[in-house]
Amino acid sequence: MEIGAPKIILDFYGNDSAARKKSLLKDLMADLQRKYSVVAKEVEDFADPERGVIGLTTLGSTTDQVKSQLRAILDYIDDNSPARVIAEFVNVRPFDELERSF
Repeated sequence: MEIGAPKIILDFYGNDSAARKKSLLKDLMADLQRKYSVVAKEVEDFADPERGVIGLTTLGSTTDQVKSQLRAILDYIDDNSPARVIAEFVNVRPFDELERSF
């Protein structure tokens, strides 16, 4: 089993309200959780109205399966979000490797 844990940085260019960004992120994360069965949370830059950072966690049988799902998630964000993806940091590891680190 593989775990994918990307950090995705989103640009809400021209937005001047942290509350509006928070609402947009909340809706986006709910959509991702519903559509892709992932865990999604805002992890940084909470007060910055033009920048949102979300972290995701997803599982799959193989690295290729996890990477394919993450690519679909990034495409979904690009197609359905008022923000654009400006950076992504993807970490995919075997579950048992993470288990040894605790």
